[in-house]
Amino acid sequence: MPATRILATLGPASWDRASIDSLARAGVTAFRLNFSHGIHEVLARVIADVRAVEAELGWPLALLGDLAGPKMRTCDVAGGGSIMLGVGDEVVITAEDAETTPGRIAVACPGLPAALDPGDKVLFDDGKLEVEVLESSRGEARGLVIFGGPLSSKKGVNLPGGRVDIPSITEKDEADLAFAIEHGVDWIALSFVQETRDVVDLKRRIAVAGARIPVIAKIERPLAVEDLDAILEVTDGIMVARGDLGVELGPETLPVVQKEMILSARRRSRLVITATQMLESMTHEPRPTRAEASDVANALFDGTDVVMLSGETAVGDHPVRVVETMRAICEDAEKSDLYHGKMASLLRPDEGGVAHAAIRAACAAAEEVEARAIAVFTATGWTALAASAWRPRVPIYAITPEDRAWRRLALAWGVEPVRITGKAASPDALHRQGIEVLLETYRLMAGDIVVLLSGSVLDGHGANTVRILRVGNQ
Repeated sequence: MPATRILATLGPASWDRASIDSLARAGVTAFRLNFSHGIHEVLARVIADVRAVEAELGWPLALLGDLAGPKMRTCDVAGGGSIMLGVGDEVVITAEDAETTPGRIAVACPGLPAALDPGDKVLFDDGKLEVEVLESSRGEARGLVIFGGPLSSKKGVNLPGGRVDIPSITEKDEADLAFAIEHGVDWIALSFVQETRDVVDLKRRIAVAGARIPVIAKIERPLAVEDLDAILEVTDGIMVARGDLGVELGPETLPVVQKEMILSARRRSRLVITATQMLESMTHEPRPTRAEASDVANALFDGTDVVMLSGETAVGDHPVRVVETMRAICEDAEKSDLYHGKMASLLRPDEGGVAHAAIRAACAAAEEVEARAIAVFTATGWTALAASAWRPRVPIYAITPEDRAWRRLALAWGVEPVRITGKAASPDALHRQGIEVLLETYRLMAGDIVVLLSGSVLDGHGANTVRILRVGNQ
């Protein structure tokens, strides 16, 4: 199994129990539930099947609930079908919740016209169509078609560099969040984050519901890129969501922005998911393009923790083959001297405090004494995630009595979650219990050197103890 984790989106092509089992065996460690599609009744059954497969396999499978967010889309075209936008045509963009008709594009977003100024660009259908604003008022805007073509119902709307004053969490998101909490989802992703307060608001809602679920901020708007440092202060991870972000930034800008975002997240010990069109051609084709294979490998060299599959596994013709291909690309990249050199040269996390000092010491000690592994004892999973950001060249075994942490860590680079039972009476007893489990499961052998990192399981205040021992002498 590669250290880089594979997150696969479930959908009609893959959300039956047999497919979930096959995907997990092929290398998926986490599944994405896309709340933009799928009703709760179906998703409840999917979640139950994932948990059943997890129990049969004996290793954790994380669930990420992806909230749809305030995605702007065109209203339905009158009579179905599509309308044609001709280059040079003038069109009206209206905020009315009405049908789209020839020459009049309806977008059910009251704040849209007020956010537009003459000269602004409005993009439709993933940037395929472009309208330049000529004039705007509170209710509608008039524009000139720059790039034309057919426009059908429910197509995405993007404003490069623009800001629309709309809530980050919709009524649908509220219902989906309640469902996700009730069904024990392990991570929550928030779409179309614009600023820090969007993440803070989601975390507040989760806490009010009595849950503790880490949040992934999906970075898909230029405003979020500009505010990234502040967002990283409050989020548990980010998703480099290259679909809408690429439309709004432009494809020529996206590669540099992707690398900068990954580096920024690593500096703050935040989880990074790289997503969108990674193996897009394999939705229908049996093999990826050379560019796609290089894209996946380059994301690894940038330092991503997770690579994500979307339509390839949700609606594709051969989801398992796609996962096998992605796993092979990851494994081959990670075996290379280039990868290890890249990991060694990447900027290290610069977080301060006792826990981070202990984590740094544990990773450095593991390399210096040529340890077989780092054993992290954790109640929440946070310490293991932070250790993962240091990219040690030995396995990280995250030993935890908590099911939530056990599952959550299935998304962490290079971390193998190990579940223990009961509550140890002392640090020594905890260490003995953990080592015994690692010996029983052949993860360690007598005589191996292991670095122990602990603190949180016993007192809940983060790692504060590093210990080096030879197995058999504890």
